[in-house]
Amino acid sequence: MNEDFEQLKTAHHSDVAIRGATQAIHDLRSALLSAQKGYASSLANIERLEKSGKEVWREEKRAEESTRSYTTQRENAVRALEQGLGSAEAAERQIKQCEVILDDLETTTLELMERQEVLAAQLAEARDTSATANTVVATLTEDTPPQIIERKRSVVEHTATRDAALATLDAALRDRYNALTKRKVTALAPIRREACSACRRVVPAQQVVDLKLHRLQACRGCGRWLILDDDTN
Repeated sequence: MNEDFEQLKTAHHSDVAIRGATQAIHDLRSALLSAQKGYASSLANIERLEKSGKEVWREEKRAEESTRSYTTQRENAVRALEQGLGSAEAAERQIKQCEVILDDLETTTLELMERQEVLAAQLAEARDTSATANTVVATLTEDTPPQIIERKRSVVEHTATRDAALATLDAALRDRYNALTKRKVTALAPIRREACSACRRVVPAQQVVDLKLHRLQACRGCGRWLILDDDTN
């Protein structure tokens, strides 16, 4: 058994675990932030719909007032015409004008009522969405911190394992490992389908034999140390 090879693999597996835990922390924070933004957006949507509903309600009230006003004007004109008061022609003209306006107001009122129904349905849906979003935020707010703490603990543990493994290596191997991880993220790459999984360069059969004999072998393409696929488990 090549002790240097084993320590390099230990450091590599620890680095993989560290990256995974670090990414998980980022994902957890992103999920919480996204949920909070979604909840804030749902509240803004509710506010927008409520504002629209109030505007439509005010339009309905104005239409009702206009309807009452023109209805009164038409009734007065009808009464004047029936009683022979004033100009009959003017009264008839006023009656026709009022009827046209009242027809338009009736159409407008119906349209406003339909808009109110649509807005009411949208508002109910928005409130349901907001309630769901609020539940998600509450759940993530409670669950995320302990999960982050656990993953941070994992980072600390794997960092200690990696550092301990690298400390056993001579300076040249340790420096090369650190240089590879800095430039290429990973210092080791498993062989898959007879090629380096990192750069896809075919690995000569002799290097595979040497690896089985626990001899350090570097990929001739990317320079990473090669490991057998079984070593990744």
